[in-house]
Amino acid sequence: MTDVAYEAELDYQLPLSWLRPVKKPIVAVRVSAGTNYQDTLALVDSGADYSIFHAKFAEVLGLRLTGGQLKRFIGLDDKLYIGYLHPVAIRLLHAPPRWPPIRAEVLFRENHPKRVGNLLEIWPKSGMG
Repeated sequence: MTDVAYEAELDYQLPLSWLRPVKKPIVAVRVSAGTNYQDTLALVDSGADYSIFHAKFAEVLGLRLTGGQLKRFIGLDDKLYIGYLHPVAIRLLHAPPRWPPIRAEVLFRENHPKRVGNLLEIWPKSGMG
């Protein structure tokens, strides 16, 4: 396993967070494609349209970034961004062993802001209130 130096995984800070502890829904996951995998942390974002990881993760997983499906999306800053969707498996690292990995498409993008970190959308989207 190659390690991705992604120091911002723990950099989920809010303004004035020094006033009180801020708890975030951050989970430890294993993202894999074929026999390649990377353990990392991700913020569960129930409002996310996509699970988004930095392009470096695609490289570690042996995926050709631009070989995925091109997607354009608007960020929270109202700017247009592009990324590439690839199928991967995501396993919660501290889940019971009998829980199967989640098959999902993850959007990998260059210049994903370190202050944002990895984002996980909620699965499945259908049937949710």
